[in-house]
Amino acid sequence: MIPAILVFLKHPTPGRVKTRLAAQVGAEQAAAIYKTLAETVCARLPSDARIFIAFEPAEKAAEIEAWISPVLSRRADFGAVEKGDRQPAITFFPQSQGDLGARMALAFDAVFATGCAKAAVIGSDCIELEAATFASAWRALDEHDGVLGPAADGGYYLLALRRPCAGLFENIAWSSDRTLRETLDRARELGLSIFLLPVQNDVDTERDWRRARARLG
Repeated sequence: MIPAILVFLKHPTPGRVKTRLAAQVGAEQAAAIYKTLAETVCARLPSDARIFIAFEPAEKAAEIEAWISPVLSRRADFGAVEKGDRQPAITFFPQSQGDLGARMALAFDAVFATGCAKAAVIGSDCIELEAATFASAWRALDEHDGVLGPAADGGYYLLALRRPCAGLFENIAWSSDRTLRETLDRARELGLSIFLLPVQNDVDTERDWRRARARLG
């Protein structure tokens, strides 16, 4: 069955994205950097998966779709499902209310409800993601309940599951250096087996951006 990649995305509004970075480089530049990162991540997504864009804010739906759809246009004719039906390769929907954990849990529910057997959620600021990363995650899900991609700052850049698991997102200190550790603790409490991918870097600070910009050339 076709796997799914769920991208959490924000409209690149100055002052609403990359606030830590904005404190160092200014809100306008931080928003421009966020836009570059998001486009880079989306452009590198593999073509053998359905793409779900969970965006915010809801009132920016038309602008976000007009912005990101061209980046993903090469996947426009993909989307055959197991029974031969055809579905859009790219699905846009607004994020729900609540903290990040609640929003991710509900987004996974929505994705699995479409019939996908494997799904991974990512953000939009880890440009080290590539097709091989997702291929490793899909293989690991054949043997494990979940896959985590640790970020160097203590969070994670990817979480893949083979079924919904709302409990995995409860009582987590989001956007902190404890996020990965607490998620692993929750997985153990729930009896879930987790496979760890190699550590990668995301972009939260000016130093992170300098490193990413060098990688982008």
